[in-house]
Amino acid sequence: MRLVFLMFLLMFSLDVSSQTNTQVLDSLLRELSMVHDDSLRSQLQYEAAVLCSEFDPEGGLRLAYESFESAKACGDSVSMAWAQDAVGICRAEQSDYAKAAEAYRLSTALFKAKGDSTGWAINLANLGALYREQGILPEALEAYHKAVSLFGDMAMPDQEASLLLNIGNVHAELEDHQAAFKLYKQALALGEDILQPTVVGVLYGNLGISQAHLGLETDAIKSFEKSLSIHRELGNTRWEAFTLGNLASAQLESDERTLSYYNQALGTYRQLDEAANINWILVDLGKKELEMGMTRKALGHCAEGLVKAQQVEYLEGEMNACECLAKVHERLGDLTSAYRFQTEFITLSDSLERRHNEQAVVRLVLEQSHRNQLRADSLEQVEGSMKLEMRHQEEIHNKNQQRNIFLFIGLGVLIIAVALLSRLMYTRRAKNIIEEGKRESDALLRNILPDEVAEELKANGEAQARQYAEVSILFSDFASFTHLAERLTASELVAELNVCFRAFDEIMKSFGVEKIKTIGDAYMACAGLDGEKKHALTIIRAAQSMQEFMINRGKEREEAGQPIFEMRIGIHSGPVVAGIVGTTKFQYDLWGDAVNIASRMESAGEVGKINISEATFKSASQWEAIKVEDRGEIEAKNKGKMRMFFVKELIEKSGSE
Repeated sequence: MRLVFLMFLLMFSLDVSSQTNTQVLDSLLRELSMVHDDSLRSQLQYEAAVLCSEFDPEGGLRLAYESFESAKACGDSVSMAWAQDAVGICRAEQSDYAKAAEAYRLSTALFKAKGDSTGWAINLANLGALYREQGILPEALEAYHKAVSLFGDMAMPDQEASLLLNIGNVHAELEDHQAAFKLYKQALALGEDILQPTVVGVLYGNLGISQAHLGLETDAIKSFEKSLSIHRELGNTRWEAFTLGNLASAQLESDERTLSYYNQALGTYRQLDEAANINWILVDLGKKELEMGMTRKALGHCAEGLVKAQQVEYLEGEMNACECLAKVHERLGDLTSAYRFQTEFITLSDSLERRHNEQAVVRLVLEQSHRNQLRADSLEQVEGSMKLEMRHQEEIHNKNQQRNIFLFIGLGVLIIAVALLSRLMYTRRAKNIIEEGKRESDALLRNILPDEVAEELKANGEAQARQYAEVSILFSDFASFTHLAERLTASELVAELNVCFRAFDEIMKSFGVEKIKTIGDAYMACAGLDGEKKHALTIIRAAQSMQEFMINRGKEREEAGQPIFEMRIGIHSGPVVAGIVGTTKFQYDLWGDAVNIASRMESAGEVGKINISEATFKSASQWEAIKVEDRGEIEAKNKGKMRMFFVKELIEKSGSE
């Protein structure tokens, strides 16, 4: 059973963050039309910008810039800072994260220059929320913790408690449930009596999830029930459904209660027409029914759950539904359907793992970009900002009295000077973590992509497709997989595939061969993408190591009385195009007829053997003599007859390099 966190992302502003009523906005705009004092205009424009940000961020951004100009006109640097805060909020709503971060940094510099700790802390909190939204969690935690410290120093427990909730959610995302548990408890101790009731309800719900992960089931149920009571009293139907689903997933003593909670949550989600959450409840309900022996009901619920997940392309939901359906059909004795759903589960599981890796690369690229931006915060940039500020002050001089110009320029220079100092200190500190982050980024990128592609992606944020005159492509596949699936449970099948694929990954790594992907029980790899001339020879050696592993693994399983996995391998050498598909959820892949032929080499092979094409035989024979069994011309699906060879052994040529 899955537990779903209520990720309550708090953004902070000055006493208006909870007011999103359009009537309030209309009232502010009417008041603005009658106000001529620049300082008051700036404040009203700021409040209107924040209110407008949620439903009209473009309009909110216009109001934020007007607020900034009004504040500049009267030299009110604190109002200028709040205006930049509003710019950041509106840019974040537009998903323009780079400009939002820049606005928050400018606002922070202005707040710090005036010693306004409240504004500084709120800016840090918003910056933390911005980083978290992008998945840049280390920077999010750093900004959050600084803001918590400032709120603590100012004795603002409501803001401090709200931030502790956000920090706890970050740790929950990192699966550090012990830290999340402590932070949620600390937040409740600080703010249960002063926070908005909805926030308290969310806090209790997430506390319950942390307790469940830590094995504190009794405490978890109490926390869920407290959360449920709060949300019901407030009429928060969506969060009530979340809590009901989590409560049902806890270890309740009564099966009837569990089913009741699931059905209540399902009813709410059907009314809201939220397909992903309907899938969550249906699949978990189906698994519970299967556990209770209600197999036919489980079949209906898991089948509907699969349809709901497919409607919204919710991969994780599809995977969980297929896993449930495989178990249901196995229980019903329909082994053909059980195998079909188990195969689909394996494919989806592999796709999800690849997607998570790709998302991790994107996140690291974003982190690298962020650190590069910090590195670029130079003296010249700050001096440029100061010149722009002084030029604006000269414009004010043409409209206002001579005596004010010196005050404004002095204030502008002071603000920029302090901002310069803070930026230089921030840059110096940031540089200390750049190298560590670079190493982490490089390690993950090189685990997923060829070195050359990884370097291009880091440098440009994208990588162009490349043509290769000749590489060697390997496909492997397990023989009689359908029969094996019938003899093993779903978990046993997945566990054995995992053992084999992990071993293959290590073999590829040791030979310098690129793993491309897995597709169900098939494994694809390629040699020569790094310019290696002996690619055919290298990949044949890797294939021999794979078969040796399978032979040894087979002996171990036979001794344990378990079914043996046997494998075919096919290899072909030829030209391909290689590149990344997609933008944020990208995948590195190969295209070309050589890929199709390599697949045919595998399907035309035999278990325990390595079937190579004539092109691969000729390419490898340049470097070493190869003992082969010439199979002659064999019919290959959609390719006609092709000459094929079984590899027997490699014999090093005398005097070869």
